[in-house]
Formats: sequence, C-alpha cells, structure tokens
Amino acid sequence: MTAEELHNKLVTISNITLENRLEKVKNNYDFWELPDKGDFTTPCKKKYYSKHLQNDKSAEDIKSVYMDLLKASFEDNYYFFGCVLKVAINHYEKRAEEEKNPVLGITKKDIYQTLLNELEDIDTNLFFDTPFDVFLDPEDYKESYPSFSELLPYIFLHWECYLENPIWLNEYHKKKEYLKDKINDSYTEQSLDITTEEKTTAKQKVLFLNELGIIDYLNNDKTQKMNPNKMSNLLSKVTGEKPSTLRPSIAAILDDNPTKNNPYIDDENVENARNFLNRKGYVLKKTN
Repeated sequence: MTAEELHNKLVTISNITLENRLEKVKNNYDFWELPDKGDFTTPCKKKYYSKHLQNDKSAEDIKSVYMDLLKASFEDNYYFFGCVLKVAINHYEKRAEEEKNPVLGITKKDIYQTLLNELEDIDTNLFFDTPFDVFLDPEDYKESYPSFSELLPYIFLHWECYLENPIWLNEYHKKKEYLKDKINDSYTEQSLDITTEEKTTAKQKVLFLNELGIIDYLNNDKTQKMNPNKMSNLLSKVTGEKPSTLRPSIAAILDDNPTKNNPYIDDENVENARNFLNRKGYVLKKTN
C-alpha cells in the first residue's frame, strides 16, 4: 500500500473503532445510567469501558498501521501530521519555494510562519484526553477540533498502546522547533552553507568572495595587474571551480554588469549570503 492509502486506513480504523464502541452501548440504558466521569468515587462507566469495549484489540491494529505508515511515508516522502521531521522538512521547503512571491512581498520566512501557525493551531491538549473521554461526548470533540478525525489515531496510540515516548509527539515538537529556527534565521538556505552536503554553486562562491572584499582587494592591487582571466585562474585554485566557470560572474561584478551571470541580481541569494557571513562573525568588506 502507498503511504497515502495507509494514512487513509489509519484514520478510517480509528474512527470505526470509536463508532463501533459507541454502537455497542447505544441502546444500553444501564450503561448510560451509570455515574458519569465527574463522579470520581464510582467511575463505573470507565470500568465498563475498559472491561467490555477497550479489549477489542483495535488499538493494536492502529499501532500496526501507523508503524507501516511511518516507513511508507519515509519512502514515498508523504507528509501527514504524525510523520518524522525529515519528511516534514521536505514538505516545508517545497511549500516555501512554491508559495513565495517576490511581487507580493511574500518571503520564505512568511511561509515558514504560516506552517508554524498551522502546527500551533492544533491544540495538543486534545492528546491529554483519553479515548474514554472522547467516547462520552464525540460530537463535542468533532465540533471543537476541525481535524478531529485525523487526530483521533494519536489518542488511541497514546493511551491504549501505552507508548510512553510517542514518536508522533516527539516529531511534532521537532517540527515546531525547526520552523522557529527557520524563522529566526538559525537555519540559512542550505545551499549557502559550505559545511552542508548540498554543493555551493560557483556563482555563490564568487558572491562570498566579493562580500568578504577579496575580489576588490585583488582588483585594486596594481602590482598584480589583475583582470577577469587572471583572477579566475587564481580563485579556481581556492574554490575548486574551473576558471571558465568563475570568469562570467567575476567579470559581471568587476564591470558592474547586471546580467544573469552577476550573483547580485538575486536579492534573496545576496541577503542569505550576508546573513550567513554575519552569523559566522565575518566583517563584510563589500556592500552593493
């Protein structure tokens, strides 16, 4: 089954479990006349629930589907509320890239804030309620929580599978921290961090060198008689890029030519580079 199919199955099983338990006592007047949960001295309904309803092994089925879903989600890169952080990051980055709009002034940070709001709109107090609490008044829960049907599996996982350190809850907190860090600039664009696995482009390397004043220094040193060709040959030894790859960007900067080869035509790229260097404690020598 695909991750999406497993997710649908997880939600369906959870909601059917609740409906089946409700159906079993729907016309059982003796049950509904038992003291309610507010009467802590005689929690008869809860005892009945545990003895006659909770032993249907449905929670174990929910747990089994959820564990299969976690694996499939990772393989299919499928995002859902209970997925792991790595899958969520792919989802967040895709949305940020697709939904940013320079014309309207919508930045990636704005999208990260929207994503964080969506997570924080999920009232996690819901997960402190037990399946028994939900069972007593399911309509109230459905009215109070718009995404109740999709969140119900995690109530069962928490309380009836006895997961003391539930994966979904740990990953929920990790996702929130990740988005907060993105918003607060603790995470830069990974393509601009030369310590990450994602390769920094030649144009970005030229941008870094210019922001640090290195290109200006070489260009203004009359003893070296620099030109774009000589500078490209020299900096290729430092950057590991071919001189022919570096030359267009270096020439565009030296000529102050706003062509596609000039790294300064991408405002977001420039801002991210400067933020990265500032956070690392470098003093910028060049400001365009």
